[in-house]
Amino acid sequence: MKRKSLKTAAYLLIFCLLAALFPLSSLGESARHSALKKGDSGEEVASLQRELRALRLLDFKGEPSGVFTDEVERAVIALQHLLSVKADGIYGTNTRRAHIGAVEGGSLTPFYVEELPLYGCVIGIDAGHQQKADLSLEPIAPGSGMMRFSMSDGCVGVRTSIRESVINLEVSLILAELLEKLGADVVASREYEEVNLSNVQRAKLMNERHVDFWLRIHCDHSTDPSVYGARILVPNSIVNFNIASRSALLGSCIIRNYCETVGTELLLSRAMTGETGFNWSGVPVAALELGYLSNAASDIALSSPAFRRKCAEGIGCGIAEYYLASGRIDSNRYLEAFSTLRNQEPGEKADGLFALEFEKNLRGFGIFRLPLLASIK
Repeated sequence: MKRKSLKTAAYLLIFCLLAALFPLSSLGESARHSALKKGDSGEEVASLQRELRALRLLDFKGEPSGVFTDEVERAVIALQHLLSVKADGIYGTNTRRAHIGAVEGGSLTPFYVEELPLYGCVIGIDAGHQQKADLSLEPIAPGSGMMRFSMSDGCVGVRTSIRESVINLEVSLILAELLEKLGADVVASREYEEVNLSNVQRAKLMNERHVDFWLRIHCDHSTDPSVYGARILVPNSIVNFNIASRSALLGSCIIRNYCETVGTELLLSRAMTGETGFNWSGVPVAALELGYLSNAASDIALSSPAFRRKCAEGIGCGIAEYYLASGRIDSNRYLEAFSTLRNQEPGEKADGLFALEFEKNLRGFGIFRLPLLASIK
């Protein structure tokens, strides 16, 4: 009996020594985690996908699939090359330990998109119009006998002759880039000029992709060349009752931030009943009129790449405010998004570029006052 007690004590002593030399966090690593390889699936694979994305070795939007695909295998091989371990595409014990050690030691620095302020947000952006008009007819609303042209080609700058569709697209592309850097998933109706998408098709796209909302980006036109400023259009509460209030909130946040950022006048906003895109939308939507291409000063401003970036930054701030007001993000995430949009390096560069281009355009067109940009220094 005494000999048995001594034997038990010896085992306990050996176990304590092993525990001190090899902590359970590393000793039990292989027990807690199985080797992951192509064809596997589950939460462990999903976690691996997140880690690979954080190291910019794997690219996907939203939540991971949880499936170990060929793409995941290639990403694991790339990681193994970085870690100087056997590059077999299997995320096993040796690779896992080397990975953890590299992160803890600082030789690998992960960047988690889940921590970005707009992560999980799905935003639709519709760059208004297109290169060629589509004059075929489509119903103005589901079940309606009233018909309208599927898509017009928009207006043209009075001084620069730049097409509205080009300006809308350029601002939309910049905005999409800014929002994606903040973690949002962006659904764009178009990314180039040579498309043929009707108003109904654009609305259906946003409905099918389950966006949180979508923003239609346009430029305005008036028979009075002295008119300048920005407008926001939203669905009418009578025709679009289900989305009207949220659309109104969206429009209010965007137009205020846009006007403050670019320094333009806020003109009367309108709730519309005859907008095909609004009537077919099942999610909140608003249309921003960036400025009047019939006004020479506005036309020149909107032709400037630097000013277009300012437009996108202002819209982005409005979108962040909308998510804050609707309870989707907290104040900390809102402030992070707002400060990023207002203080990022491209925006700082744009100010200097804009000043030079602004002066050049004034001299070239013989215009000595630009009311649209009066507050931009």
